[in-house]
Amino acid sequence: MTAKQRVLVVGAGIAGAVTANNLVEYGLDVTVVEPSEHHVYQPGLVDYLVGEARTDEIIRPVESVLNKGVKLVRDKAVKVDLKGRKVMTSGGKELSYDYLVLAPGVVSKGSPSWHTLNEMDQIRKSLDATNPKRVVISYKLPIKCPAAPFEIASLIKLTRPKGEVTLLVPVKEPPPLQRKMSQTLAESASRLGVKVVRGAEVQEVNSDNKVVKTNEGSYEYDLLLFDHPISAPPEFAELAVDKGLVPVEKETLRVKGYPEVFAVGDVNNITSPPKNGAAAHFQAMTAVSQILAETLGNVEAERYKGQAMCAVYAGDKGAFVFMNDEGSYVYPPSPLWRTMKRAFTDLYWATLSGGVDSMFKTLSKYFSKRVEPVKSGQQ
Repeated sequence: MTAKQRVLVVGAGIAGAVTANNLVEYGLDVTVVEPSEHHVYQPGLVDYLVGEARTDEIIRPVESVLNKGVKLVRDKAVKVDLKGRKVMTSGGKELSYDYLVLAPGVVSKGSPSWHTLNEMDQIRKSLDATNPKRVVISYKLPIKCPAAPFEIASLIKLTRPKGEVTLLVPVKEPPPLQRKMSQTLAESASRLGVKVVRGAEVQEVNSDNKVVKTNEGSYEYDLLLFDHPISAPPEFAELAVDKGLVPVEKETLRVKGYPEVFAVGDVNNITSPPKNGAAAHFQAMTAVSQILAETLGNVEAERYKGQAMCAVYAGDKGAFVFMNDEGSYVYPPSPLWRTMKRAFTDLYWATLSGGVDSMFKTLSKYFSKRVEPVKSGQQ
């Protein structure tokens, strides 16, 4: 095989950008299909919600996050012909490939959710306009980031301390791999005065009377923030046959039955460890190594071992979480991690270029030695 294999990447989010930027540096012919004008730093949306981040801090033009040599097709992929190795766009283009990397992200089965800038802007305006005394936050699985509801609840309580903030968690017990993180975030939120109710699955919302009914009771609200379940975008529905997500071989990220096709980031069916930006980054790095091992022959084909890590808001402090297939480790809440969480907004843009991948690998090796194991098959 030659180094001029054609790689088509659908999506210019974190997984798509990292994939494209790494591959083009090795001389491959890389094209990215992306309809949006801007790349959004999604973890920064919670800061934007409470006025702690400006729009220009968390978005940048898509062109600016792609390395030189990456071809950008500003269009929307609407159909994938896996057998014919083609992707069709809404603008009528037909793009062929030798390797296809699907990284289109996911959509929520309802609105407003809290994963796009437009939707978060709606929520922010509602907060500012109504100054609600009672805010109820909840979600249904699957969810993009299980830490986000705790972060949102804590940030709203910090900025509106006189208000009542209730977080309805739909499961009584999180998966073992997430248990320590969930416990840390719940305790931190509770210390702020957030009411955390576990096992409260939303059954009905009466928007006229502003009441949320759950199996654990009913809760009145002035503002309800509800995150709907995620799924692959509808144009990939034929591939998303595992609860609305695209099934992959976990260690290689290859779409089952199509070894030349990869699905990385939120769109695939890997839910343990849970979905977040670092997991998408590690998955992209794995897909890159898999493709380079075949096209160049002198690169080791790495395997994804479930690595995911992030600094998260924990009450009025911050915590650091690392997970892999073996277990998890949570650094206790500290002002340091809160500072690092905010500082990462600037560092994030550098991570997309591929220039700090060696740092990610080093951190992964270090934290892997510190994880607290969970029993196999119970993640």
